[in-house]
Amino acid sequence: MWPAPIATRRDRVYVHVIADGGMSKGGDVAKAIACGADAVMLGSPLTSAVEAPDAASTGHGHLHPTLPRGARVRTQVRGTLEEILLGPAHQNDGRMNLFGARAPPWPPAATRR
Repeated sequence: MWPAPIATRRDRVYVHVIADGGMSKGGDVAKAIACGADAVMLGSPLTSAVEAPDAASTGHGHLHPTLPRGARVRTQVRGTLEEILLGPAHQNDGRMNLFGARAPPWPPAATRR
């Protein structure tokens, strides 16, 4: 039956919430989860990884004259996917180390004996 009937409180249907749009820093992800999101969509952070396809790749996002599409955002390479998601962060702007808390090895390799 389409459309699906609206669930009542008695039915106790759980609706998953996925936060999308503007998630570029670790704080954005934390706020979305704290506000109740079950998942977060990461567009720009993933496209700024070394492993991401280059700008010449169009993927599935073909433009159509009448269908709306998401905004095309130009990104620059920031690091590997592992660095972006798990760290270590080499700059302190919140766009690296989105989920991890891994610190660089200590002491630094240059001072080890």
